[in-house]
Amino acid sequence: MLRDELLNREIFRSFEKACWMIDCWRLDYNPHRIHRPLNYQTPAAYATSAFFRLRLRFQDTAELATPILSLNLVQRLGG
Repeated sequence: MLRDELLNREIFRSFEKACWMIDCWRLDYNPHRIHRPLNYQTPAAYATSAFFRLRLRFQDTAELATPILSLNLVQRLGG
């Protein structure tokens, strides 16, 4: 991708200019474009969907653990 979209199309007049343009390309490519390993989603969309999948998976466990944590906290505070 980098070679096709940037390196083969640009003539860099200096090393600094090359670094700047590659960094700009990277900042556009990584967070804003879809990625095959992320099920053709952007990284932000994938992270959001992964968070909700985990939340649904552990929702029952968290509901069971909440009263236990609250009871432990009350016991520690001497209540």
